[in-house]
Amino acid sequence: MKDAHFYQGARCVGTCGPSLGHDACSGDAAWVSGKDTNLFRAAAYHPYAAGMKAEADLIFKAPGGTAAVSTKAPDARNATTAAGLVPRS
Repeated sequence: MKDAHFYQGARCVGTCGPSLGHDACSGDAAWVSGKDTNLFRAAAYHPYAAGMKAEADLIFKAPGGTAAVSTKAPDARNATTAAGLVPRS
């Protein structure tokens, strides 16, 4: 992964350290749910909103990070593949 993101000009932000103590067994401090699904919070073994926000904040605040240029998703109808081919519709 290190080489892949380097050659594509992307950055890798480590979130393992900051997420310590926020595992599924951490009670109110948990960023992810445990084995039980809570339809109002998260499916089993999925992130809570607080966990998703914390991870997003870490990535956004990473050194050299910049705000997104656009919040609009690219138009998939005009997208090309990595090989430069236009997918069939």
